[in-house]
Amino acid sequence: MKDHDGERMAGKRALLIGGLGFIGTHLTKALLEKHVRVTIIARQEGAIPRGATLIVADAFETNKYRNELRDAEFIVNLVGLRTNDAAESRRVNYEFPLKLLEEMRALGAKGLLVQFGSRLEYGEQEKMPVPESASCTPAEPYGSNKLAAEQGLLGAARAGTLRCACYRVATVYGSGSRGMVNMLVETLRRGGTFTIHGDGSRVKDFIHVDDVAAAVLATLTRADACQGEAFNLGGGEPLTFLEAAETVRRIVGKGKIAVDAAKAANDPAFVADIEKIKKHAGWTPHVSFAEGIKKIVQEGDS
Repeated sequence: MKDHDGERMAGKRALLIGGLGFIGTHLTKALLEKHVRVTIIARQEGAIPRGATLIVADAFETNKYRNELRDAEFIVNLVGLRTNDAAESRRVNYEFPLKLLEEMRALGAKGLLVQFGSRLEYGEQEKMPVPESASCTPAEPYGSNKLAAEQGLLGAARAGTLRCACYRVATVYGSGSRGMVNMLVETLRRGGTFTIHGDGSRVKDFIHVDDVAAAVLATLTRADACQGEAFNLGGGEPLTFLEAAETVRRIVGKGKIAVDAAKAANDPAFVADIEKIKKHAGWTPHVSFAEGIKKIVQEGDS
């Protein structure tokens, strides 16, 4: 059976800004499998898959990768920083995407910019799953600045001066992550006790990094249908954190789960409505939470 999407992408150029991180590493491999020519922008040297190119530069140093920005069919902005330092959050999460926008305008760049945002753009929500049309009330600088950047980029898309698609991503996990799910796996794998703050009843949306990479590829192959839109990315399998933790414990086969109801959980409940990206990009998640945990355990990497 022919891979028609792969044939359409073969030979095209992708620029991954911040591409040496967790998601970028998996995305690079997925793009290379489709014979896309991948260039990565990163602040320091690092291991890259064979076939990719690395340019060492701070993301703000667009003068060092201007040609790549002008010529790439796909530009993926993976730069993000979750911090309580309001000034630094604004600089990284808001000012950089707008600098990228202005640079692309000046260069006459025609590529599709994919902007990675976060579920934290929504803040606390009462109704689940949360559609893209929900009112956003972010409670911390990261979500506020990601949302502001998204609005600026989509405004430019509506004005016809930029082609872009924006993601609001649920909790991503998988081999190589340093996030909460991987911390949970490692703690239990050592036979330790993982303590959940709160009663563990908050519903979460976990998406495996392989599904994230597949969503990007689907978006890129259907760029005309996806440009100018914001999309939720979620795993399609709502779980309370306690349910998720017990699933991990069962698969790992050792360790204990404890609950400390006296300590408040600091992350809002969230389940993404993913019908929009299913319709526009033809993407749907395929890795269940249990399968994703088995991948981490089998690969011996958390």
